[in-house]
Amino acid sequence: MRARRHPRLPPLRWTALLVLAGCGGEPSDLTFLAEGTGHTSAQLPDLYEGLPLDRWLARTDEGPPSDRAAALLAVAELPGAGAHAPRIAKGLADASPRVRWATLEALGRIGGAAGAQAEAVLGLLRDPVPGVRRAAVLCAGRLGADAALPLAGRLVAPLDEDLRDGVKAALLALGPDAEPALPLLSTAAADEHDLVLAEHATDVMVSIGEASLPVLVQLLSRTGLAPVTAAAALGRLGPTAAPAIPDLIRLAVGRKGDSRRAALDALGAVGPAALEAVRAARAAAPAEDEDLRADLDDLLKRLAPR
Repeated sequence: MRARRHPRLPPLRWTALLVLAGCGGEPSDLTFLAEGTGHTSAQLPDLYEGLPLDRWLARTDEGPPSDRAAALLAVAELPGAGAHAPRIAKGLADASPRVRWATLEALGRIGGAAGAQAEAVLGLLRDPVPGVRRAAVLCAGRLGADAALPLAGRLVAPLDEDLRDGVKAALLALGPDAEPALPLLSTAAADEHDLVLAEHATDVMVSIGEASLPVLVQLLSRTGLAPVTAAAALGRLGPTAAPAIPDLIRLAVGRKGDSRRAALDALGAVGPAALEAVRAARAAAPAEDEDLRADLDDLLKRLAPR
């Protein structure tokens, strides 16, 4: 039976309700979400709306799974919840997948203050319920580097395909703090048999920024598609990729097809810093390689328009 949408339910909270309902139990148990204080269920009467933090904490141990899950989500939205992260984290071992999901969501909302629970959160990557596994990935990404960096291995060998996008999002959220994952990301970016994985890895390297340059430059000398994805990533870094200009020139001059095109596009994205190197390459281009000469002429027009 399909759950009916309550007229007071905001769209974003309706989405959360569907996810929570998908983690176990009847969706009809969660037909109401309290405004402001978080999620409540049909079993929680209106008199509990606006309860202080300690009263909501008490309710995380009471009643059926739907009530405990709702109370956990409400707690996470109240000031001072971070101080109670260890108590909230007890829900990670609950028999109900609804409660496990809600605990992960609550810890994720609390964020860095719940970082001490990272190991327990990562333990739920093997939960039998897919929705809980996905929630564990998202939660880890919100707890900071200590929780999110161990996810890098899941990008390369995920427990299931549904986790991969979540792992990527968690690593992207770290930005430069994901630098320790570069060795794994380098291997993933060179994977010829999994183009999605290669794209995810280079996306994360772009988010890391300047520290990724040595890895991306190394990939330019590989065969296959690795130089193409690496050059594209360098182009997305823009002027930050200026130290890679000589390597991009070598790729543009020494290869053809997609590799050359990707290198030329990256040089264009680097900007004026590449101008002199491109001029030198154009002057040294063999007369018989008309395509290269024409490509370099076009690039010079982009870098130094008249």
